[in-house]
Amino acid sequence: MSFSDAVLRDIFTLLCESLDPPAPTTAVRDPKKPGKSNLGLGLAAAPAGTALMSSHADDGILTILYYDVPFLEVLEPTTQEWKAVEVIKGLHIVNIGESFRTISDGRLKAALHRVTQAEGDNNLIIYYLHQGSE
Repeated sequence: MSFSDAVLRDIFTLLCESLDPPAPTTAVRDPKKPGKSNLGLGLAAAPAGTALMSSHADDGILTILYYDVPFLEVLEPTTQEWKAVEVIKGLHIVNIGESFRTISDGRLKAALHRVTQAEGDNNLIIYYLHQGSE
């Protein structure tokens, strides 16, 4: 399943307008300023347990991620333990980015996460939605 930029802008707008009070949607209103959004396809075949990405929070608005083996780990804020995000067939992972946290005045949080090589190959499709360029 793929998403067009228009669909992603609609999702972002819906999320912003659903907040109480609503967050501004000016970051994605101008199609002539598409920003740094991009689609990535990846395959990682490192030894199991290899750190592929150290802990971080995404910097854009949203990250939509599909993968077939659990390799994304999220820091559980209350216990400070890393927890693997299990794969549920047919569902995508959506991460809030730091820009969206800022736009929402901190009401939505950007999860601290990391990527560790699972058993076997990691195949992934990832879409980064960034705000339009100024």
